[in-house]
Amino acid sequence: MREPPTSRLRDPPMRLLVIPLVLGSTLAAAAQQPRQPQRSVPPRTSQAKSTPSEPTLAETAAWFVRQLPAFGTFFVHEYSASRVSPGDTIVIETQYSLTGVTLDSCLLRYTTSIKVADTPQEDYAYRIPLVSTDLLLLTADSAWTLPRTRQEPRVWSVRIKAIPDAGNAFSYRHPPSDSIEEPADVGGLEFSNAESAQRVARALQHAATLCGAKRSPF
Repeated sequence: MREPPTSRLRDPPMRLLVIPLVLGSTLAAAAQQPRQPQRSVPPRTSQAKSTPSEPTLAETAAWFVRQLPAFGTFFVHEYSASRVSPGDTIVIETQYSLTGVTLDSCLLRYTTSIKVADTPQEDYAYRIPLVSTDLLLLTADSAWTLPRTRQEPRVWSVRIKAIPDAGNAFSYRHPPSDSIEEPADVGGLEFSNAESAQRVARALQHAATLCGAKRSPF
C-alpha cells in the first residue's frame, strides 16, 4: 500500500537542516571574536564663507589720495540761451580740479580749484576734522545750476557738514597761500558723475565713523 503524497512533507530534506547548522556556527564564532572599538567620526561642518574685513583708516586714506584727484578733475560745458542774440547758445567751459588730498590723524585736507572760461582760477584749501562731521548730512547730490542752463556732464557734489555742537569746526584758505584760515561749517567736493560722488560719500562716511563722528538726531 503506497503512502499518501502528503507524508513526504514530514521529513525535511537534508539541505534545509544544514543551513541552520552552518548559520548557527557562524554566529557563535562571531560572538567569540573581540569587538573592535568604534571610531568616532566628527560631524561634517559646513565651512562658512569668510567675509572681507572693512578697510582700515590707513587703507581709506590711501584710497582718498589715489582716487579723489582722479574723480575730481574734469571739464564741464554749460549751455545757456543768449540774451543778446535770441536763438544763439552760449557755451562756457569750466574746469574742476582736486589736489593736495591727505588724511592724517583724522584730519582731511584738500584743495578744490575752479576755472571758468578765461577768468582767473579760484582755489580753496579745506581743512576738515572728520570727528566733527555730521554723518546724517554727509550725502551726494546733483549740484545746483542756473535756470535755463544745461550742464554736460552734470556736476555732482558731496557735502560735508559739521555737527551743530562743533560749530565752525572746518576751515579754508582762499587762496591757499593765504595765512588766514576762514572758519566754516560746510565743505564740498565736486564730481562729474553720480557713481563717483556716491563712492566718495560712502568712503567719507566710513572714515568719519572710524574717527568717532556722530550723527545728529534729526
